[in-house]
Amino acid sequence: MQAKILIALLSLAVAFVGGWNIGSDRVQHKWDKERLETAEAARVAAGKNAKIINDLEAEKNESNKTIDRLRDDIAGFRVRVPKTPCVRSDPSGRGGDATSTDGKPADQSQEAFDRFRHSLESDAANADKVIENCRVVVDWAKGLVTK
Repeated sequence: MQAKILIALLSLAVAFVGGWNIGSDRVQHKWDKERLETAEAARVAAGKNAKIINDLEAEKNESNKTIDRLRDDIAGFRVRVPKTPCVRSDPSGRGGDATSTDGKPADQSQEAFDRFRHSLESDAANADKVIENCRVVVDWAKGLVTK
């Protein structure tokens, strides 16, 4: 009788250990499958994001080229007035301020004006680039919201 009980207990222990191993293998297989699916989903998402980033970079570079081309074209459309001597000497010899032919004070600050104009042109160019970059980012963000 004790042999039958011992055999039954050993059979139960073997069945328990076997069930434990089979169950753990199933759980491990399920975990491995989920991990592979997650890795594949992350790889696909990274590929989509890389494509979006490349498209945005290409659009930004194209826009910057267009802006640079237009900025270079503006130089051809500017009207250049030849400089004429607008300052005449004081006929009285008093050494007073020189005046132009219409009696107004002469423009003595052409260099300052040119520096100011150049500064404004560079600020406008930088502002154009910032606005264009913002437009690209906003378009990209709108695309994320609609997806």
